Amino acid sequence: MQDKIKYIIFGLAAFVILIVLMFLGLKVKSLERERQDLQNQNSELNQKVEVMTRAAETMKKEIAAAQKAFEDTTAQLTDTKKTLETVVQERDALSKQVAEIVSDKEKAAKEKPEPAVKPQVSLDDAYFAGILKQKADLEVQISMMRDNFKALKAANDQLVLEKNNLVFEVNNLNRDAQDVQQASAYNQKMVDNLTQELAREKTDKLELAKRLKTLKTDNRQLRQQLQSLGERRLSLEKKLADMQSKNAALESSLAGMELYVKQQMFQMGDIKNQMEDARGAARSAPAARAQSARQTEGRREAIQLPPIVVRPQQDSAGQGAGLSGAMKIISVDEDNNFVVINAGQESNVKIGDTFQVTRDGDNVGIIKVIQVRERIAACDIKDEKMPLRVGDLVR
Repeated sequence: MQDKIKYIIFGLAAFVILIVLMFLGLKVKSLERERQDLQNQNSELNQKVEVMTRAAETMKKEIAAAQKAFEDTTAQLTDTKKTLETVVQERDALSKQVAEIVSDKEKAAKEKPEPAVKPQVSLDDAYFAGILKQKADLEVQISMMRDNFKALKAANDQLVLEKNNLVFEVNNLNRDAQDVQQASAYNQKMVDNLTQELAREKTDKLELAKRLKTLKTDNRQLRQQLQSLGERRLSLEKKLADMQSKNAALESSLAGMELYVKQQMFQMGDIKNQMEDARGAARSAPAARAQSARQTEGRREAIQLPPIVVRPQQDSAGQGAGLSGAMKIISVDEDNNFVVINAGQESNVKIGDTFQVTRDGDNVGIIKVIQVRERIAACDIKDEKMPLRVGDLVR
């Protein structure tokens, strides 16, 4: 029962370890798939970062070009403002000169009356006309400059707007790039964590494999020990059976010895009775014959007693063999150097008969009958090639 419990415990332990290994294998595969997905996402995010970086560089180039155009426009606007200011100053100067000339002419006209004849155009009038023409030209140039200034201002405003839009887009791209970098860093961190977990799980798997191997080795050793214990148990049971057989043989021998002692005592009593008969001549012959009859009856009872004591120690095969004529050794006494066979007076065995002992067709020894009973006989071991044992055939 304890062996079965041990086998069940080892089987359950091995089953649990196998389930744990299968679970770890599935988890490792799942983590590897997640790691692959994260690596793919990381690569996609890196590609997006590269695209956004290139777009940001393009935007920066455009912003630099717009900035340069804005600076050029601003320089042109500054130059135009300076030119306009110069023209305005010249116009103001001419206006003052024209005003002074007009005031001079008015004063002269007031002081001198006009002649009846229309005067010819003088040099002052021509100069004044040229000044007026220059003034008109300057006013046209100023108007044109103002228009150019407004156009340049509008272009400048457009460039500023485009610059602001580009800066906003660059900021958005930078934020997206930062977000992508953060996501990439997070994914990389997750990949590193998954790698560490995979390493730990592989280490745990190897440790469990080592433990399983150790358990298998221990289980194998326990099985060998159990097998050895089973063999020892069978050996002990065999030895116990042999000892029981030897015990039965010793009991049979002891019974035979007891019977022999009883016969010797009976013979001594018979001799004593004979001596008493010889001394007591006064006894009558009928009394002597009756006593002799009683003694003969006692001998018969003593002779018939051994089969009753010895036969229960024999097996049915030995009894059948004795009745059918196959003689065997039913007891061995190595200490006293004699054996007991399952044949006696009924088989015409006599004191002094010599028999050969065979085993598997080979002669293993020679025995000589020293005592005979009705169905058994005690034999002295005269020669033995190997130790005699119960069951050897006698012929």
